[in-house]
Amino acid sequence: ARGLTAIPDLIEESRGAGATVGFDDRIGVRAADVPDSTGRLLYRLVQEGLTNAHRHAPSSPVDIDLSGTPGAGIAITVANPLAPGGERGAGSGLVALRSRVELLGGVFGARASRGRFELRAELPWEVA
Repeated sequence: ARGLTAIPDLIEESRGAGATVGFDDRIGVRAADVPDSTGRLLYRLVQEGLTNAHRHAPSSPVDIDLSGTPGAGIAITVANPLAPGGERGAGSGLVALRSRVELLGGVFGARASRGRFELRAELPWEVA
């Protein structure tokens, strides 16, 4: 399964398909010691955020922000401007992600606000 270290590849795939994607990686995904289950979920969150952005606002830039520290937790945000008429409800992908995030003891949010759609999750980052 794809995990944390595969996120840059996922972003490059999107860029290769013509998307503008910014990635602020403040934890160093290639080297971060994040539990596999958390890494896989972070990958899925980025994947879902990119898919939704491409589907609902195909020409809009996507900003991905990843931050956190071991013990304090890890936070990821995937945000993009809304396309005209782009207010949208939570799809089944978001519902499934919410339950996975909550299962790991995290907090999930997906909302449209001030002309932007934002998917955000905060997860525990246990120290081994």
